[in-house]
Amino acid sequence: MAADFVHLHLHTEYSLLDACCKLDKLMAKAAALQFPAVAMTDHGVMFGAVEFWQAAKKAGVKPILGCEVYVAPGSRLDKKPGAGTRDIYHHLVLLAKDQVGYHNLVKLVTSANLEGFYYKPRIDKEILALHAQGLIGLSGCLASELSDHILKGDEKKARDTVDWFKQVLGPENYYLELQNHGIPEQAKVNRALIPYAKEFGLKLVATNDVHYVEGSHWQAHDCLVCIGRQSQRDPAKSVYQPQQFYLRSAEEMKARFAEVPDAVLNTVQVAEQCNVEIKFGKGAEHYPVFQPPETWTREGYLRLLLCDGLKKRYGITARVEGKQIIVESVGNVERLRFLFPAATESDPAATAPVEILDRDETDGEADETEPHEDAIVAVTAPLNADALNAERPLSHPHVQHALKALLDRLELELGVIEKTGYVSYFLIVGDFVRWGRQNGIACVARGSAAGSMVTYLLEIANVDPLRYGLLFERFLNPERVSPPDIDIDFADDRRQEVIEYVRNKYGREAVAQIITFGTMGAKSVIRDVGRVMGLSFSDCDRLAKMIMDVKWGLKDALEKNPDFKAAYEGEAVTQELVDNALILEDQARSAGVHAAGVVIGAQPLVNLLPLKQDDDGGIVTQYAMGPVGDLGLLKMDFLGLKTLTVLRNTVELVKRTTGVSIDLDTL
Repeated sequence: MAADFVHLHLHTEYSLLDACCKLDKLMAKAAALQFPAVAMTDHGVMFGAVEFWQAAKKAGVKPILGCEVYVAPGSRLDKKPGAGTRDIYHHLVLLAKDQVGYHNLVKLVTSANLEGFYYKPRIDKEILALHAQGLIGLSGCLASELSDHILKGDEKKARDTVDWFKQVLGPENYYLELQNHGIPEQAKVNRALIPYAKEFGLKLVATNDVHYVEGSHWQAHDCLVCIGRQSQRDPAKSVYQPQQFYLRSAEEMKARFAEVPDAVLNTVQVAEQCNVEIKFGKGAEHYPVFQPPETWTREGYLRLLLCDGLKKRYGITARVEGKQIIVESVGNVERLRFLFPAATESDPAATAPVEILDRDETDGEADETEPHEDAIVAVTAPLNADALNAERPLSHPHVQHALKALLDRLELELGVIEKTGYVSYFLIVGDFVRWGRQNGIACVARGSAAGSMVTYLLEIANVDPLRYGLLFERFLNPERVSPPDIDIDFADDRRQEVIEYVRNKYGREAVAQIITFGTMGAKSVIRDVGRVMGLSFSDCDRLAKMIMDVKWGLKDALEKNPDFKAAYEGEAVTQELVDNALILEDQARSAGVHAAGVVIGAQPLVNLLPLKQDDDGGIVTQYAMGPVGDLGLLKMDFLGLKTLTVLRNTVELVKRTTGVSIDLDTL
């Protein structure tokens, strides 16, 4: 039987260095306690929303997406120092009821990070009023505006605050939040909120401000907060009330709020109102659409670019007719030699040298750089009877065999690309790669993309897949329809220029780099926890070095290294350190910018996912690479490769000192 209580105020590990609820353990506990739903309300961000939603669904628990936002007392744009944090921001819990509420929450959190950041990402009442539809508000913890007024004894301001939120969110969407962590100030706030609920016709909800999963995790959480504050932990004085901010059962919550049982039951009513759905997979894509020149369809324009590639790569002149590529002439048969049928005893000339002679040349010398369209075949060894009488390469069966192999491969790939709907993807990648090359930026694809003839002809890749027998199916397979993944290497000192070109072409609001999260690995968590516990550097280093394999976790080290196990069992301080570290291991520690990931949307990204700024002012997604792909957004890897920079500089140096020009692509 499902529990008749739902946690509506909960911080996951993505409240960085402030909560240690890892999603897998959180959902396992929530399912064990038979909660029908659980909310995510991280501080000022939505970093883990998609992963939280997926984990909850997998565990059979209804996910409620929310955020504990910071609200500026005045304008979010006002960034003047105050006497304390309460002069800079207050807390407020917002929960998304439906898709409209989710999108409004995304916009609020994005605005807080892009416009209102001052110590914390802040919204203000003005923007909240603009995006209040579909949201449920809880009055908040002791750090809320309402609690602040109550604790200061300012009853008028407290009433005005209740009335404002009631008017903006609606009486059915604004709840007064009761908390009981054994803190005297909470009791004072609760005594005021209960009569306010009757006076203003509002409902009460009970919450527990969850920061860790088990009650026994409080010391590890204390260590985590001290890591974030870069301070040492004082065992005699915990940062938070001990054993209070955990995932309490419904029975525990009923016991703590026995005087107001409706406040516990109302949490289920709130949960029933929250029904956000996130779509993944086929049909949920938000890929940008490439705009071809006038009179061209995207499919036709892709074929036109492929014709240009045939000319450059193989000397083949071709044109587009509908969906067909028609070969008009072959300028250099030798480029197709590797596609000729294998030589046999009856036809040894399959490997004989073939040259192209231009009819218009009067001096009799071959012109291989600019072959005439009426070029004829000259053979230094007999090919066969037909070839001896042939005047055009196109009539030779070996050339026809080669062209058929080439065009069949192209049609195969184009069929898959069009069927899977990735025409714009290839046009977009081809466009910025060509722009990079035209502007002297070294760039080339790596990985399975080299198995595509389309990427080769678009100059995305420089490896001929037919010559080297590379499989297109490793790159894009109709049986396993997943977005193609083209990793592009750019000279590292000019990579940002290409990203800037993409931003200008598709809209700055539609392009962002992708966030990444640093985690607390086994060695680093030993050093971090040891430091805040007051251990010396040498003691922390000694224990960290006992984790001898980078693949080991702490449990592996205890099982596989007898010295580490002996230290754990024989040293009380080490045992305490490792026990705390085991709870914190592998959880998110910091947010950064992915070294290569860039996302391009078909519309402003704020309509699809929350955004933030990096330290340099660049726009970054709040969702990591995996969730970005799951949401159907076009993500690409713009890799900065120092080797390409060194090669380019070397070529320039050779040219400058010797006058010799080197083309790296043709070496």
